Amino acid sequence: PAPKGKWVTAFDSAGWTLGPGERTGLVESPFGYHIIRRPPEKEVEQRLLDYARERVGTQLDSIYLDSLGIRRRLKVDRNAATMMRDAIGDRDRASHSTAVLASYDRGQLTVADFMKWVNALGPAWAADLVGRPDSSMVQFVRLLAQNQMLLQQADSAGIRPTAAEWASMQARYKAQVDTLRMSLGLSAADFSDPAMPEADRVRAASVKIESHWDQVAAGGPRPRPIPPQLAAALRESAKYHLDPAGLDRAVELAKEKKAHDDSTNARGTAAPGGAAPGVVPGGQGGTPPAPAPGQKPASPGGN
Repeated sequence: PAPKGKWVTAFDSAGWTLGPGERTGLVESPFGYHIIRRPPEKEVEQRLLDYARERVGTQLDSIYLDSLGIRRRLKVDRNAATMMRDAIGDRDRASHSTAVLASYDRGQLTVADFMKWVNALGPAWAADLVGRPDSSMVQFVRLLAQNQMLLQQADSAGIRPTAAEWASMQARYKAQVDTLRMSLGLSAADFSDPAMPEADRVRAASVKIESHWDQVAAGGPRPRPIPPQLAAALRESAKYHLDPAGLDRAVELAKEKKAHDDSTNARGTAAPGGAAPGVVPGGQGGTPPAPAPGQKPASPGGN
């Protein structure tokens, strides 16, 4: 189910000329070729009802959250956007900050609370957030505070995830951790065998992880992000130290290497009968840019 204007023009226009039960001929769009059928209403009655309930439910949720903020006199600090950007730039300090981003009757949203949400959403989302205008960031703070108030209401009413919902969340988390273990070479039974002394398991795991980072430094596999929930738990329970001077030097080395590689590529010449280095035949030089975080092209086959 979709309203008019949902899909690309060629697909959308052809689809909405159909009466119930009718079918188009071949339709071409930027995404390929399509034959579109509009099913009779009785055939998709339940799907339409589910779609309508979801749309109405989303609108009612939004209205309720807004009213919750009004009733509890929600106020966002005028420096909230600046504090949010500073927090994402220095996560370790921000994770323990009691600075207030928003306040409301019987509660507040601190920078530390904000960081819990940011960590749960993941690094790509955080990188996108800091580039947004102040007005968008303030709106996001309002949304987080409203969600926090809603969670407080749910807790006071004794609302909890069902057993099936909790099992589903646990399964998704376990799958993320298993994928991370495999990428680090820690999936062997040796690392989870309780019969093996913990010190030996830690030592063996350390060797594997050091080897993994050696491969990364040599241009091998890209580091895989740690699941946000695991990252937050590690930050809270483990001891670690960041060396700003070391990080700055690493950035300098990376820039020097990039400048050297760019210079080497610029001096390259085309092989006889072949394409110039870095040029895709029929295209432009270099690698095409990746889509921005959260972006993906809308297609008729989307969900």
